[in-house]
Amino acid sequence: MTLSQRRKIGIWAIVLAALAAYIFIVLPRGELGTKPKWAMLQGIEVQYRNSGNLEEPILLKNQTGSKDSVLGIPTSDARRPLAWLILTKTPGDQLMILPQDMRLRIKCDAVLKVKQQEDRIHKVALEFLRSKCTP
Repeated sequence: MTLSQRRKIGIWAIVLAALAAYIFIVLPRGELGTKPKWAMLQGIEVQYRNSGNLEEPILLKNQTGSKDSVLGIPTSDARRPLAWLILTKTPGDQLMILPQDMRLRIKCDAVLKVKQQEDRIHKVALEFLRSKCTP
């Protein structure tokens, strides 16, 4: 094998390695990687939109055939009575809640109860809930 052929093979190996890294590392963490989870939240939000004024959060486990647990948190908005938060690990450890920027109504006791019911709560979601709860 000539030096020129070895260089071409080396260049192709580098290109393929970079492409594989992009596909398996970058894409799952970007917008495309989170799209299924956002779609799941949208579907749940629409399904529960007319639930009325709720006082207690709703815990949904293993949504849409996934291992995700989602928490419906009461809000102060009559049109959107619940905000939905993914409790389990998300791509890039980002907080995923829909609708966003809602005034949430959750008691700290309810956060403790949810933590007891779902042992897979990711630290980002738990810290968020603790920052929003009231005594």
